[in-house]
Amino acid sequence: EDVDRAWNEIRNREDKLERLKARANVHKNAAQKARQEAEEKDVALSAISERLSAAKLRLFDLQDSVRGAQRKVGLTENTIRSETRLLEEAKTSLTASKQDLEAERSRRVVSN
Repeated sequence: EDVDRAWNEIRNREDKLERLKARANVHKNAAQKARQEAEEKDVALSAISERLSAAKLRLFDLQDSVRGAQRKVGLTENTIRSETRLLEEAKTSLTASKQDLEAERSRRVVSN
């Protein structure tokens, strides 16, 4: 009877050990799966980070382009203002010359 009890105790301990091994294996598999998911998320995060960096570079390029275009617009506006001023001065000069010619013509008509 002591021998049977000892064998039962050994079997019980072996069963308990097998259950512990099975639980340890379940935890080991869960940990491995969690590590794999973490690696996949890290890869995805790296890809997102690279796309974000590329988008930032494109944004900086676009901002530079906009600033360049704004400078060109400013220069064009300045050129238009300058040319408008020159046209106004030419118009004023032309009007004065026309008036001088009219006055000269009137003097010639009067003297003839």
